[in-house]
Amino acid sequence: MVGIDGSPPSMAALDWATDEARRRGLALHLVHARRGVDGPFRGPAARMASTGDQPLLREAAQQTRSIAPDVLITAECAHAGAAAALVRLSRTSDTVVVGATGAGRVRGALLGSVPTQLAAHAQCPCVVVRQSPSSALSRDRILLGVDGSPSGAAAQYAFAQASLRRLSITAVHAWWLDPYGGLDRFVPTEELRRTFLREEKDAMAAVLAPWRAFYPDVQVQQLLVHGMTVDSLVLRSERAQLVVVGTRGRGGLRGLLLGSVSQHLLARVDRPVAVVRG
Repeated sequence: MVGIDGSPPSMAALDWATDEARRRGLALHLVHARRGVDGPFRGPAARMASTGDQPLLREAAQQTRSIAPDVLITAECAHAGAAAALVRLSRTSDTVVVGATGAGRVRGALLGSVPTQLAAHAQCPCVVVRQSPSSALSRDRILLGVDGSPSGAAAQYAFAQASLRRLSITAVHAWWLDPYGGLDRFVPTEELRRTFLREEKDAMAAVLAPWRAFYPDVQVQQLLVHGMTVDSLVLRSERAQLVVVGTRGRGGLRGLLLGSVSQHLLARVDRPVAVVRG
């Protein structure tokens, strides 16, 4: 499913979704959501209802057919806000794809935007696209942010994509154990630091192990880096076709990782970003 609003990022999202549907043999559902239409319409794009949004969906369908003529296309004008409509439809979708910024939005002003709300609430993986996927074809890897959460949903998604696209994976787990000030100043000992790093390395390996066994064709580079997670991923995103992260931090607080990592990645990374719920 791809959200369409006519903006350049929206058309780039359509290209990415079309390529994904073609690779995986999936149907493609085009959704334009706005308040004030006469109600939702579902059906083949070639037989769209006569509404003011018909040209937009017709253009999107034509763009899809020019790239992947064998992909089955359906379309819908939804009588709802875009985020609400796409979250509802995500319950029966394999993947939901949207542009990084909607029409008229300022780049980086993502708080409360459709991509951010989808990343938080979609019932399937959410991919946010900023540029045309053709600009990323020369890039040779998928960048995976590993937070140590036990579900490994993001890792599973990354390995499946890497196998499908014949790419390698660079898995990054960032750590931070530096002194901080306060009434009770904490300075980690060297022994504590070594123990901490060993535990972090083991946690990362445990998340990746089952998927490395399931996808033996995928080459993996594991990086345990000192620094902040967002900065570590942004720094290494240049050669990535896709950046993959989860929506939960290790502490299990829903939305914690979204607020501290995913939201900032959506604003700072030009590559497609996939946010996968645990």
